[in-house]
Amino acid sequence: MRSTRLTYANLSEAQLEDTDFSSGHLDFANISGAQLRNADLAHSTLRSANLEGTHLEGAKLFNARLQSSRLVGAHLQHGDLASVDLQDAQLWGAQLQHANLVDAQLQRAQFFGAQMQHASIRRAHLQGTKFDQVNLRDSDLRDSSLSGVTFDRADLTYAWMTTKQTEETNLSPEQIHQAVFIDKIDIPPATTPVRLPEGNVDWKEYDPT
Repeated sequence: MRSTRLTYANLSEAQLEDTDFSSGHLDFANISGAQLRNADLAHSTLRSANLEGTHLEGAKLFNARLQSSRLVGAHLQHGDLASVDLQDAQLWGAQLQHANLVDAQLQRAQFFGAQMQHASIRRAHLQGTKFDQVNLRDSDLRDSSLSGVTFDRADLTYAWMTTKQTEETNLSPEQIHQAVFIDKIDIPPATTPVRLPEGNVDWKEYDPT
């Protein structure tokens, strides 16, 4: 089904695990509740598509175009969303644990109540993004612009940031205390390991010896 054209298609509740939709055209499609675990949607277009409650665990969405799409309650755990375009998308309550969102276009996207623990959001474009009430524990936000981003009641425990980023948004004193500022870390003596990010989304104990 590579490069297939399914604009306005009704795929609601469809069983499509491991299907190759790469470079496909699914704009305005209804894919709500469908089973798309490990599917390949890289380079596909899903503008204004309905993916509410869709299961996309482990799916490839690299460089996909999902502007103004609806992903409320979608399951995107361990998904590859690097360079994805989610501008103006709705991701309320979405599950994005361990997702790769490096270099993603997330301007004005709404993540209210989403679960984003261990997500990598490095170098993402976040102008006007809403992370209100989002669980961002152990996420990596380094090198992302936070201009106009809101984190109302978000959990930033062990989230990786830089002090410069705090000048771009209004974090509460509690959130600043929760986060880890990589530019403020002093490497401890060689006998003491320190927890640092590994690659894009995983973590390891770093021993300077």
